[in-house]
Amino acid sequence: MSGRRPDLTFEAACRAIEDAFVTLIPDAVARLVVDGPAACIALSYYRSDALSFEVHGATEDERRALAAIDAQAAWSPADFGASTDVDLDDAGSVRLVRQELALLDAGDLDAAAGSEVGRRLLCAVAARLNLRDWSDTLPVAKDFVVYPVDLELVDLERNLADCLPPDRLARLRERGLL
Repeated sequence: MSGRRPDLTFEAACRAIEDAFVTLIPDAVARLVVDGPAACIALSYYRSDALSFEVHGATEDERRALAAIDAQAAWSPADFGASTDVDLDDAGSVRLVRQELALLDAGDLDAAAGSEVGRRLLCAVAARLNLRDWSDTLPVAKDFVVYPVDLELVDLERNLADCLPPDRLARLRERGLL
């Protein structure tokens, strides 16, 4: 017997990170200072590292003003007034997943398989957070959504489709937000 602890599988490590984010993000959102009901919470990430992200919030008034400029601007966390960090300890499962994602990306930079796995992980987190009752965390608008978004908005439509039920996505389209 080697005395080593059993290896944590990549899938189990991803589930552990997802669970941690679902717990940590509401705490981060509670630190946001928003002037009115929040319309959305964006989990903004760099496409090359979806496990490092910031939480941004926009009020209904803020999103409406941005949408008047451009529909895509209403989803751009760089233009939101409130933001905070999520501190996920870099030990254990996070280190393993980051290493695995980097290895996946190293094989084919064009395919960016690791970045895709990270994107899907954040979409799963957002989907779970969209089922949560946020009323004890901050005032929210009727069509409040949580969504992951890369800072370039490249994957915006795909991410929204992956983390929102079709009826909510349709309502956002009807309102001219997509």
